[in-house]
Amino acid sequence: MTFQMIRRRMYEKLSLNSYLNVCVDVGQINRAFNTLLKLSSYRKNQLVDVNHYNIVLKGWAKLASIAQVVETRMHMIRNSIEPNAESYAYILLAYAKGPDNRRSTIKRIYQDLKTRNIDPETLFHHAYINPADRRSIINLLKQVDPKYQDRFCPEPINYDCKLLKDFDKTPYVPYDFSGIKDLKKLESWADNQRFVENKSSITIKSVANVKDSPQQLERYAKLWQKLTELWKKSLHDALDESLTALQKQSEDSTKIHLYPYLCSIDRNMLIHLMLDEIETNASFASYSMSTNQLHKNFGHKIMTRYLRAKSQEDGSYQEKQNIYAEYLREYCTNPDLVSRVTPRQFMQMKAVETNNYSIYKEKLTLVEEWPHHIVVAVGRFLYGVLLREIKFDPDTVRNPKRDINMKNLVHAFYTAYFQIDSTHKIKEEFRAHQDFERLQLKSSSVRLKFDYSYLPCSSPPLPWLSHRFGGYLTNKSELVRVSNPFAEQAHVALQKNDNQKLYPSLDSLNAIGICPWIVNKDILDLVIQLFQSGGDTELNVPLDETKMNDKVPIMKENPSKADKILFNKEKKRYDQRRREMYSLWRDCLYRLSIANHFRDRIFWFPHNMDFRGRTYPIPPHFNHLGADLARALLLFAKGRPLGPKGLDWLKIHVINLVGSMKSKSLKERLDYANSILHLEVLDSADNPWDGRRWWTNNENPWQVLACCKEIARAIRSGDPKQYVSHFPVHQDGSCNGLQHYAALGRDPGGAMAVNLVPCDKPQDVYSRVVEIVEGMRKQDAEKGLKVALMLEGFIQRKVIKQTVMTTVYGVTRYGARQQIARQLTAKGFSDHDIWSAAQYLTSKTFDSIGRMFNKSRTIQDWLNECAYIIASKCRQPVSWETPLGFLVTQPYTLPSLTSTNRLLSSTVGGDALVSNDPLARLNAPKQKTAFPPNYIHSLDSSHMMLTSLYCQRRGITFVSVHDCYWTHPSTVDEMNEICRQQFIALHSEPLLQDLSEQFIERFGEHFEQKEAVVVKKAAAASGSACTNMATKPLIEMYDSSRQTEQGRTRAKFLDVPTTGDLNLNLVQKSTYFFS
Repeated sequence: MTFQMIRRRMYEKLSLNSYLNVCVDVGQINRAFNTLLKLSSYRKNQLVDVNHYNIVLKGWAKLASIAQVVETRMHMIRNSIEPNAESYAYILLAYAKGPDNRRSTIKRIYQDLKTRNIDPETLFHHAYINPADRRSIINLLKQVDPKYQDRFCPEPINYDCKLLKDFDKTPYVPYDFSGIKDLKKLESWADNQRFVENKSSITIKSVANVKDSPQQLERYAKLWQKLTELWKKSLHDALDESLTALQKQSEDSTKIHLYPYLCSIDRNMLIHLMLDEIETNASFASYSMSTNQLHKNFGHKIMTRYLRAKSQEDGSYQEKQNIYAEYLREYCTNPDLVSRVTPRQFMQMKAVETNNYSIYKEKLTLVEEWPHHIVVAVGRFLYGVLLREIKFDPDTVRNPKRDINMKNLVHAFYTAYFQIDSTHKIKEEFRAHQDFERLQLKSSSVRLKFDYSYLPCSSPPLPWLSHRFGGYLTNKSELVRVSNPFAEQAHVALQKNDNQKLYPSLDSLNAIGICPWIVNKDILDLVIQLFQSGGDTELNVPLDETKMNDKVPIMKENPSKADKILFNKEKKRYDQRRREMYSLWRDCLYRLSIANHFRDRIFWFPHNMDFRGRTYPIPPHFNHLGADLARALLLFAKGRPLGPKGLDWLKIHVINLVGSMKSKSLKERLDYANSILHLEVLDSADNPWDGRRWWTNNENPWQVLACCKEIARAIRSGDPKQYVSHFPVHQDGSCNGLQHYAALGRDPGGAMAVNLVPCDKPQDVYSRVVEIVEGMRKQDAEKGLKVALMLEGFIQRKVIKQTVMTTVYGVTRYGARQQIARQLTAKGFSDHDIWSAAQYLTSKTFDSIGRMFNKSRTIQDWLNECAYIIASKCRQPVSWETPLGFLVTQPYTLPSLTSTNRLLSSTVGGDALVSNDPLARLNAPKQKTAFPPNYIHSLDSSHMMLTSLYCQRRGITFVSVHDCYWTHPSTVDEMNEICRQQFIALHSEPLLQDLSEQFIERFGEHFEQKEAVVVKKAAAASGSACTNMATKPLIEMYDSSRQTEQGRTRAKFLDVPTTGDLNLNLVQKSTYFFS
């Protein structure tokens, strides 16, 4: 089957699965049953399977409808659907809950189980049933077998990974990750987190300046409240009318319809969520996301609430919270246990002790999440209601003392269309009326409302145990961030994949996620002060859009056609600039307001991954992955004494942040820090605004200031060695992507350039490239080449840095030329010759990198060729397992050229299918060009994960920003040792050979010849292929061609690039590998 055929079938099954589940859950089980019967009636239908019948059986069992259970079973027999263990679990549940539980009937079912080789004692390994219903079934079975008992069969808890085979034998150090001993405090924080998640949103105080008087703000707040009451009634009536129409439309339809999905959550909760959307969208006015993104986000909110209500109803919610309470009580307050076992291992062991099946519910059930085209369709429908029904009186905004005039109401929202920059694509945006935005701003100027997932956790996150269990406490979180429309395939792939292979990745997410944080209040107060006074772009605090310096374009009187064109260009540029300023200002407002909300609290960041295995905090606005300002606002909640070298590391760290001594040794950086300690560092700490302001003149001003203040506190503590520091110190990889390439190719020259081998001073690959390129330019200048002469003095580190950095990530020559052109423009190079100069420099930069990293270039070419074969010849997405076992599948597709599927009604069509095309084709060029950088990213994530696991084992606080590792000043040396050990261990594995074997196993036989398929179909239509003399030679020819192509494919996969003679063990002694 082709990639598109596989996706079509998977998409149909997931769509039907979600539809049947929702129908059963909202009490429309007859609709589900009739849909199933209709689809099963097609003779050649291979869509319906036993899993779909089990959904209906479960629904009848909950209702104790034995007659319907029997009828469903008869239909299964009629359609040759064999029951499995899950089927029998629900059949027995129906009898356990119903009046007819005669011993003879149960005995017959029990014997039928054994006849089909289904072990009754492992019945609950195949279907999640809550504890009360499990006891009922157990009592029922004991009627026919008094010795019967449920045998809990847990998953293995240890790793199945070569890199971690000796992990449990590694000595461990007790790890008090939070310093919190008060269990009641932890439990109270967990209760607060559950409250926030159940409420769905939280309102916090805004740090923005309030310009109106309290009396005026109160009038606007009352006006908003009045309108809210009107909107509630309007939305209630509109939803009643719309859902009634949808219900009638869906009554005689056996296709997947939107109606059950819209009934999946309580009506009052639905209206509450819609009111939240009104407030959110009103705050942006002219600065909205695309409508499709809004539809997807809102549909996802509806689905999340549905899944939470479903878990509360089936009992898994309470079981999950019970085991989380054990986790807080026994694990989080036990430093010895934290280092000895991972959070996942503890939860799995505790589940065995308590027979808690909830942690395996996600494994026992099909994917419950709705397909993305359904999610978007739900959001689209509800946004349509908002667009029609939400109205306001503009006159009351101008004068809030006036009463609302119902005849004067206008729509609060509208849609607008914009051309996406540098493309011919049109984007539709959801916009708010400017007066409506003003009303929202005035009514809520002192508060901001956020969805729970936008904020950090108030208690330790729920440990990740599988791809569908972990993250937030009550609501489901996504383990893997996958863009539409590929999410369904990722979910299915993870479901099929052995969960044990995920253990290293899950444990790493848990190790990073259990690190608690606090806000650096000193820095927060300074930033809020600057933000409220108008901002400062030089200090990365954005200006309010009202302080925009650009002049508003003005149309000339009696303009010519050229004048109009010029005005439109200037107006577009001006509007874009305003949008960018407002976006930056709003982002900063959110970050500072959230930080201020948590200023006196401890909090945690739950993490997940992208499709390559790179880790990210889930809350988007306030986390340590942000830029300078975001990082400066954060401190570790658990402090450690600085010890003998901690103060030195703080001093080195402040110089690293300044960024002016990257080519100097650590000793030189420390000496320089000591030389400016009193003049600059302590002056900055004591007088940030009125002193010499040294901290402002560098790359990372706020982090520098935060570090200056920490150094000052440590020195003035009296005994710096005993000073308890909460400050994180960073260690950055030296052009980490090229480090992995050099290690893969065992390339001595490349390894020297990126500090894989010991050196007295750090090597700067960018400066080395500049030297080579400048040498080439001088030679060309001597020959009289004009462009070489013009570039004299312009070939600098900053000009080529981005290109060198992104070469490893697959930047094209066109992209590199744009990067270099931007830098040359910033340096004042002539606009007339900018493109020829950029093209010249791009060529020379690529040539110099090829000289320095010849092995890396060979490896990159081989990866590209393999990806081309997989995507273009085998017509499959490029996929591989990382060294830790995480399955990576590249999600690059194009919209399909075929029509939508027969299963869907028109209510789930439209833009839901255009933008989230479940039948999308592979984007073969993107699959090819993206593979080398994605493979390298999967290696750097594996290295980070290994480091995080061993740091937890050694009792070291560790978090990361990809290839930037954070820890306490006192544990930098230990972390550096672990970091190097794990890099050596990772690259000591035959990574390229393993990748080659994976490709041969996955794609070596998966070769598609369209012509052969066509000929065989023609032969089948006209008679036997063996007797049809006209088609037999063609079939043989194409089969021979197919075998030849398969041989070439296998040969290319086996043609692993040769490597050099680099001694990887030298990395252990390289001071500047990470520094």
